Amino acid sequence: MVIHCQKITFYNMEILFNSKPNDTEQGLEELNSFFNRENSLKDLKVDEIVDIFDHISKFLTSKQCDVKDLIIENDLGFIILWLKKKSITKNLKLNFENYTVLDNPQALDNENLIYARPLGCAVHWIAGNVPVLGVISLFQTLLTKNKGVVKVPAVFKEILPKILNSIKQTSYFNEDISKKINYMLDAIIVIYITKDNKEMQTYISQNADIRIAWGGLEAMEEISSLPKKINTRDIIFGPKLSLSYITKKAINPIELNEIAKGIADDVFAFNQAGCNAPHNIVIKNKIDFPLNDFCHSLTEEFSKKAKTSPIKNDEITNFNILTKKFIHQSQEALDLLQGPDNQWNIFMNNKELKQLEPPLYSRNIFISFIDSTLDLGKILPSNVQSVGLLTDEVEKLETIKILSNFGVDRFPSIGKMSLYQNPWDGYLPLHQTVKWISTN
Repeated sequence: MVIHCQKITFYNMEILFNSKPNDTEQGLEELNSFFNRENSLKDLKVDEIVDIFDHISKFLTSKQCDVKDLIIENDLGFIILWLKKKSITKNLKLNFENYTVLDNPQALDNENLIYARPLGCAVHWIAGNVPVLGVISLFQTLLTKNKGVVKVPAVFKEILPKILNSIKQTSYFNEDISKKINYMLDAIIVIYITKDNKEMQTYISQNADIRIAWGGLEAMEEISSLPKKINTRDIIFGPKLSLSYITKKAINPIELNEIAKGIADDVFAFNQAGCNAPHNIVIKNKIDFPLNDFCHSLTEEFSKKAKTSPIKNDEITNFNILTKKFIHQSQEALDLLQGPDNQWNIFMNNKELKQLEPPLYSRNIFISFIDSTLDLGKILPSNVQSVGLLTDEVEKLETIKILSNFGVDRFPSIGKMSLYQNPWDGYLPLHQTVKWISTN
């Protein structure tokens, strides 16, 4: 059932994709129509949707693509890899033993059938700090044949609509693929709503069958508190922290530059704004060579990256960094390596770690030591998402067993922390976007 919005204020709301030029009344009618109309995706085969995604991936790297610079400038390149057929098929197989259950009822045993159907309409609240994740969540709900409403932040208003319009208007695709892509695009609408427009926020929430939200604590609490249908599914990707953990046996002095490059890749991704970026590098049992050698390698890699992607910090961030610098420069057991103009900083602690340092963001890391994995687990905060690991194979499984007991969701390898992979935040998200039909 669609909840209509005749009495809802349309001010400070724009339909950015899949809309005709609209006035107030027409815009409201278009939203009502979108929520109410037939889902164009539900009768496509899932392999057809996979094929669509793969063609879009190829288009985004083609000479005909007119938004490549936009994708690069906004760190959205991962979408291209994620949409490839190999990646999508792997994701489907991880979530469903036989993913054609999304197309037709499948035999569960000799007597029973099971069938996965789309829930209806997914409404996505995309965070402004790492928009690529919100875009990926849209494609995931399209993969399970749900319509998608994408509420973009102000900083992302032009980016997603330009990408979708480029896909819609290009002559790159053949007639058959173009027709299927238009089916998919017809199932998407992109909107912008200001924070003070509570009526429209409530309206889209009440019409959602799935609410998917990314962001900080305040935003997640606000979205969660909006009225919704009693059976609406919530997939909340709230504030999380991450760190890296290196064991003594895993460090080979010959490989320091390679290790440092991996850490730099993790730290510089979205300037640590993402929940999967490390802020602390914890080393177990110290190391057999001077810490300065390790930090020198990090300095070289951080400097290389900073030259190609300089940042400008706000006043509050700079104040917090300067405060922490003063502490590290005035205490004997602490040390500091720094880049020019606060482009990056490496804070070192030669004492045994008693608690993790809170994040400073903007390419700032803290390096410290700890005696055991269990000791690390005991000081972890409750909202750790990822621990980037560099351990030998013997220690790896035991490390995962111990730290997962303290709430850690992911254990990617160092250098791969920023890659979006299922499960995410403890979810297999595709499972949350379908309803299961069964017989007995």
